[in-house]
Amino acid sequence: MVTEARKRANAKWDKENMVVLACKVKRETAEQFKAACAAQGTTSNAVLQRAVKAYLEEHPAPEQPHTAGNAPDDDTEARRAALLESIKGL
Repeated sequence: MVTEARKRANAKWDKENMVVLACKVKRETAEQFKAACAAQGTTSNAVLQRAVKAYLEEHPAPEQPHTAGNAPDDDTEARRAALLESIKGL
């Protein structure tokens, strides 16, 4: 059994270190994906995490994400905006 203190500590760590990535898919596709994952004894979260890691191995990020005090320059922001626009078209 997980104590309330452990739940609070886990929630704090998650808030500081984790981010939710999301995408919209048709309900039918989501249901099929979840069923396929369950049939393989895994979860959609585990499959998506592996997919993200595999993609990053094949396509390394050109730069590290910026942190406070290390803000990207205007050129970097322009490239990032262009990339986001191209992704929207997929």
